[in-house]
Amino acid sequence: MYTWKLRKNNKILNPKPSKLHLKSSYYIDYQDCHYLPKHFMLCGGISKYKIPDLDEIAFGGLELIDLYSYSTIHQIPVSLWVRPDLVMTHNPFFFK
Repeated sequence: MYTWKLRKNNKILNPKPSKLHLKSSYYIDYQDCHYLPKHFMLCGGISKYKIPDLDEIAFGGLELIDLYSYSTIHQIPVSLWVRPDLVMTHNPFFFK
């Protein structure tokens, strides 16, 4: 994740971003993230896992991130499928 420092007028102070590492469970790779007021971010994503001697499965989920500590505070698996090999959170999403 990249962050930029802002001035009081919300203009970028320095064009070079700071790179941060989120403290996540790493069970999904984020596809999309959306800011939630005060200090949270909702991220959706997927991951594929190879099962020995079988096939690959796709797994999706949503994570709520605390932007003060950069850690996951809640996780929700998503079991909605576009088709058998494509979980719903593979697609971009919008949260309002």
